[in-house]
Amino acid sequence: MSAIERHMPVLARGSGRWTGQTRVISPEGKPLDSYTVDTVTRFPTDGSADYSAHVIHTWPHGKQRDIVILADYRGNQLEWRTPATGQMREIDDTAVYVTFSLAHDPSVKVRGLINISPDGTQRTRTWHWFKDEELFRLSLAWEVRAKT
Repeated sequence: MSAIERHMPVLARGSGRWTGQTRVISPEGKPLDSYTVDTVTRFPTDGSADYSAHVIHTWPHGKQRDIVILADYRGNQLEWRTPATGQMREIDDTAVYVTFSLAHDPSVKVRGLINISPDGTQRTRTWHWFKDEELFRLSLAWEVRAKT
């Protein structure tokens, strides 16, 4: 176990492959989008980053979006460096607070929570999306650890 995994036990417990669903809604609760999500999180040992997440969103018609998130460990938190800038830090024994802004549009800021069950089999994520500090959407994800 790396030093980062020892200092961030919630994320360490959540390392691995996750599959699930994401629903995107408006602030009024109107459905905006829905897709499956397949995520692999890990603590690379090759020096490329201290933490990585490879996320694939797949829509019912087959379209996919592929995202690779890289972060470095600094001062008891992970600092995202691509594709957004932001931080992740553990706030208790099951939750990670996340805040980031999009590199291509810094006026979009996201604040969210990742919750990983104590047994490491379930994960939920909620993202609150703001444009110029006004809420414009929420993303709600629920995932289970993928069977290998």
